[in-house]
Amino acid sequence: MITVLILSKQPSVASAIQSVLDPRLYKGIAKDDVWEAESLLGRGAIDVAIVDVELTDTRAMRLLEELK
Repeated sequence: MITVLILSKQPSVASAIQSVLDPRLYKGIAKDDVWEAESLLGRGAIDVAIVDVELTDTRAMRLLEELK
């Protein structure tokens, strides 16, 4: 199973993305906080990340750099 992190401040965006993921193949984890996302990434619990482009704080930008 592939674990997908969905990082968005808007619950409707996260919900829409989760609704199109095939639950037999993907486990969607929605977070609206960069701190929580970093914790998951640090443990290696995430295979793929979908990050809302509207997250403009410095912490979110650093998270994107780390994902490279």
